[in-house]
Amino acid sequence: MKLYIKLESKEVAKKELRIHRIRQKEKERDTRRVKVCMLIGLAILCHVWDRILTVDGLRGVYIMADHINEKTYSLNSKIKPVLREEASDIALMHSKRFFSPEIKIEHSIEVTKGDSEDNSERYVPKDPIYTYTRDHRQDRVHLILPYEGVLLKYKRAYFTTLLELFPSMHGYVSMWSDREDSFFSFINSTAVEKYKYKILASLLLLAEGVNVPLAINESQSRTELVLKKADEGEHFRLN
Repeated sequence: MKLYIKLESKEVAKKELRIHRIRQKEKERDTRRVKVCMLIGLAILCHVWDRILTVDGLRGVYIMADHINEKTYSLNSKIKPVLREEASDIALMHSKRFFSPEIKIEHSIEVTKGDSEDNSERYVPKDPIYTYTRDHRQDRVHLILPYEGVLLKYKRAYFTTLLELFPSMHGYVSMWSDREDSFFSFINSTAVEKYKYKILASLLLLAEGVNVPLAINESQSRTELVLKKADEGEHFRLN
């Protein structure tokens, strides 16, 4: 009787062990399925994210260098807040203004000696002090650019406009300028100041590919900036 009970107990233990192993294997399979699904989802997310945040797409937020004709503008230049935020995070506009190879810069590096060192010209300082200086007022578009045809014309006009809109005299992207013929001085002049937000909004929409009736009318006697209304009226006409 005791032997029968022992054998029965062993059989129960073996059965429970088999059930435990089966459950463990099923649990491992379920875990693998979850991991595979997560990897697939992550791959899909990365693919979608990659399509949204391509380098060309980020550049297109500000400069649209790859979009030259009107058809392309209408397809790809919608306002993209997410892309604009991402571009801001990587300081794209700062890099474009200060580090573009299309812009010729005036800079110098001055080597000075410490206060306690010999000031004679022949003396080589042990701990030289290097002072980097850049005059942002002198930034200009290079006379020779590595482009041809329509792209050359577009690039030259773009970077010329970039320098005019953002003089950035203090080393950060800024419209501020003390030049009387600057865009900053123009929009803050007495006759224009009350319309400056409409002008800036119009320029933003134009940059995004929206057809805004903002135009410059030139005649022999004067040049006027005109923003028309939808009903053929005018918001303003500025000399």
